[in-house]
Amino acid sequence: MYNELRRVPSEAWTEALARLPEDDGPEPVPPPDRPPARVVDLPEVLALRALLMDRRVAFDTVERWIRALTQTTRMLEYERPLIWTADHVASRLVQIASGGEGSMWSTLEVVRELWDWHPDHPYIAVQSERLLSWLEMLLATPQPESSQS
Repeated sequence: MYNELRRVPSEAWTEALARLPEDDGPEPVPPPDRPPARVVDLPEVLALRALLMDRRVAFDTVERWIRALTQTTRMLEYERPLIWTADHVASRLVQIASGGEGSMWSTLEVVRELWDWHPDHPYIAVQSERLLSWLEMLLATPQPESSQS
């Protein structure tokens, strides 16, 4: 899927954002604590980092993914990763595809890891399905010939 997404022009990402499936799933369980001053000190970021380190994920990969997580958090005006929706992630991917700073692949990977770990399973199941449907729809959208060069 990543190889195919790489060929999608930035205009198609922007247009596809308007077609993201509606969110009719459950509301997120709000985080129980006040966020710290730095994104990397959020409990969910620390927990994800520890989980990745326990799995023996390469240090440079962990750092790249955590950087993608913090960049996305900043882009989303410091919305906590625990309550990200498919809309949040899609907006970040559109920003990256439009020439914004960041790595689309690291963002997708860290969101997948975060959502695999996420304690609010009903909420994440709906958001994950919405994001996957959106990405599949984006790939199925015919692209203009001139954009595919």
